[in-house]
Amino acid sequence: MSLLTPRDMGASAYSIVALSAITDVNHFMLADNRLVVDIYNAINTLNGPFYTVAPVSRIGNSQFSFTPDVTRVVFHIDGPAEFSVSLSYDRRIVTVAFTSNTVSAIMPTSTANSDSFHIQGNFQPDIRMCSAGYPRFLTMYIENTQMAAAGQTMPIGAYASHFVTGQLNGVAFIRVYMRDTWPAVSMTYGADSVSVTLHGGLTGVTYDFTARELRLCKSAVTFDTARLVVSDEYLLNRFTVTLPTAAPALGYGTLYIADGFINTVRLQHNPAGNTEIIFDTARVMTFTIHETQTEYIITARLPRDVHPFIVVIDPGHGGQQPGPSHHGLVEKNLVLTIAHMVMEHLDNNPNIHAYMTRHDDVTVLNSWRADFANEKGADMFISIHANAVVNLPNVNGIETWYHPSDNIVDFTNRQLAAIMQRNMIRVTGAFDRGLMQSDPRPGRGIIVLRDTDMPAALVEVGFLTNPAEAGRLATAAHQRTVARAIYEGILEAYNTSQLRR
Repeated sequence: MSLLTPRDMGASAYSIVALSAITDVNHFMLADNRLVVDIYNAINTLNGPFYTVAPVSRIGNSQFSFTPDVTRVVFHIDGPAEFSVSLSYDRRIVTVAFTSNTVSAIMPTSTANSDSFHIQGNFQPDIRMCSAGYPRFLTMYIENTQMAAAGQTMPIGAYASHFVTGQLNGVAFIRVYMRDTWPAVSMTYGADSVSVTLHGGLTGVTYDFTARELRLCKSAVTFDTARLVVSDEYLLNRFTVTLPTAAPALGYGTLYIADGFINTVRLQHNPAGNTEIIFDTARVMTFTIHETQTEYIITARLPRDVHPFIVVIDPGHGGQQPGPSHHGLVEKNLVLTIAHMVMEHLDNNPNIHAYMTRHDDVTVLNSWRADFANEKGADMFISIHANAVVNLPNVNGIETWYHPSDNIVDFTNRQLAAIMQRNMIRVTGAFDRGLMQSDPRPGRGIIVLRDTDMPAALVEVGFLTNPAEAGRLATAAHQRTVARAIYEGILEAYNTSQLRR
């Protein structure tokens, strides 16, 4: 990574440029006026000291963590200041600005095959694409920016007829009116500019905004749909369809959708030479694929609209929150292993669709876990943990926690917890510690049970502080037994008439 400072950018703004796509960016302000910016999927290679201007007095940086890879950049600010933090559409540039930007010029150019807009600012404009009135116009919104440039008629080109500019409070916009066809879009970034190019990168590819369908014309490509390879990386809001062949006739490029469901659709080569179709989504979506006589159709739908029953499996802790460690076991690792085993059972059940809140050793906020399940419209939430009590090595057994239901009538959290506990004891033969109630007072209690909108239970699979129980939990055989017990509890709850839809 590299850091561009006001000396490079000509404004009180800083850009952190990565070699590859950044997964996410979080920022927060500390009480002593330090702005902390955490950049995910990033190895720190920044070398200071860095040139700064007011209100920034100093910039520090470090590799905050390796699991996941997080680079932390800290801006020391002299007193309160207005600021904005943005991530470019190609997810390679983070811009931290302490002043509003100004679009001073828009320079359009056209050829027989493309139309381009060179958008000049004081520093790199943060562009958010939005397609509307399909296929009539494309709007580019630019946050924290004042528009000083005027729209105009395009030179004779392939796609755009003219564009207009405007201002919505602190957001500038450029609205590009199309002729008859919808092009692919690519962007090239500079320190103080963005070039947006509309080009014929995709042929035989259309997107239906109303139905949220990507359509591939069979005159451009044919393949056996049974040989498609799909990858649902829902925790990254990404879904990939790999065709069983290269499809050069489809072309390569990006469609910017930005409808609140799908951000972009990209067609590209993978290392094996096959064509990949990558959906970057604004939220978790479910994709279905079918064909007609003339087209292959990939449809994006909300999980609740496709799956009649959804379960969220929550491996507790993770990353910087390991949980207790005793007798060679670490809670975050143990419960993740068991969760994957539970998912193997669920993935083989056609009546139940399951998600996990984490697939590997990453830090996940408890509030996010609850929000994740709520967004999916889940029917059930099961959190998996392991217990510990220091200086009492004889304590052992399994217990299940619930939060008193205040918004669930047909099937309560306590009923779900009772089903889970009964199956855990029946299958594992462990000591029965019974049900435990989370603190019911407002703002108290276990967050993942309190803030979920569906029946939720937290299973403590045993005590890591008990030598015998820890010894059993360390074996793959007992882990599989625990996973089967959890699955059978879920299955009984699913089969309970009050819970089924």
